[in-house]
Amino acid sequence: MEAQTGRTMFLNAMSRVSWGAIWAGVFVAMFFQLMLGLLGLAIGLTAVDITQRASTTGIGIGAGVWLLLSTLISVFVGAFTAGRLAGLSAKYDGLLHGVVTLAFLVILSLFLGTSGLSSALSGAFSIALNASRTPQVQQVLPSGTNIQQQATSQNITPAERQRLAEQARDVATRTAWWTFVTSFLSLIASMLGGYLGMQSRVKQIIRETA
Repeated sequence: MEAQTGRTMFLNAMSRVSWGAIWAGVFVAMFFQLMLGLLGLAIGLTAVDITQRASTTGIGIGAGVWLLLSTLISVFVGAFTAGRLAGLSAKYDGLLHGVVTLAFLVILSLFLGTSGLSSALSGAFSIALNASRTPQVQQVLPSGTNIQQQATSQNITPAERQRLAEQARDVATRTAWWTFVTSFLSLIASMLGGYLGMQSRVKQIIRETA
């Protein structure tokens, strides 16, 4: 009987991954990302003044900052949830659960973005997309923002084509660096969230058993 109990405790010590907590963290993170994305979209559409021409730089910076903040908040909350529900007390278990939650969140987001399932999530943004095509909104947006459309134009000089190519390269470079910075900060947020989530559970257990 004692041998069986010792074997059970050994297996429990080896199986320290709480997949239920990880999936809970992933879904919580996706929910917060969706809600914050809709909030940012609503704020952006509300702030746009159709009587004035908007600045591409201002819109891009505002959208980028909001995307970064919403991503970090969502990842932190999801990782905190995973660490809180993991039921583990080792020093780095919560931290690792936060990292695994981020990894699953990225993989699941890529899967949804490249499959037909993403159409189920696109309904909330269809109104804004259709609104951006109206003449009133098109007058607000600055001219020359569609690089691809300009590059395929028949009446374009070689110098202008070169300028558009360099502009596209700059956009791709900024996007790559921005993605890397966002990923790195998300990794830190997931580690911090998972660790704090686990610590909050440990403190609760200590209070209950004191």
